[in-house]
Amino acid sequence: METNDTDKMLSAFFKENKIEIPDNGFSRKVMSNIPIEKDRSWIVWFFGAIGMAITMYFVLTQGLFVQVFMLFEKMPFYYIIAAIAVFPLLGTAGYYIFHDKRFSFI
Repeated sequence: METNDTDKMLSAFFKENKIEIPDNGFSRKVMSNIPIEKDRSWIVWFFGAIGMAITMYFVLTQGLFVQVFMLFEKMPFYYIIAAIAVFPLLGTAGYYIFHDKRFSFI
C-alpha cells in the first residue's frame, strides 16, 4: 500500500512533536494491582471426562463398537488407506484457514 503526501506529513509532524510523559512508577503500580486470575482449566477436563464417559457408555451398551468394526470389515482396503491419507491434508488446510487473520466466514 502506497502512502500519500498527507500520511507522510502527519508522520513527520508526530515524530517532531513527540513528548515523553514521565512514568514515575505508574505502570509498576498498575501491574501490581491487577488481580491474578484463578486457574479454571479443571472445568474443561471435568466436562471432557463426563462427555467421554457418556460416549463410552453408549458405545459399549448399544453395540456401536462391533458395528464400526463390521463396517470396516466390509469396506475395501484402499478406501481405508485413502481416508487415512486425507486426514493430514484436511487438518493442514483447516489450520491455515482458521488461523489466517485475513480469512473470515462472515
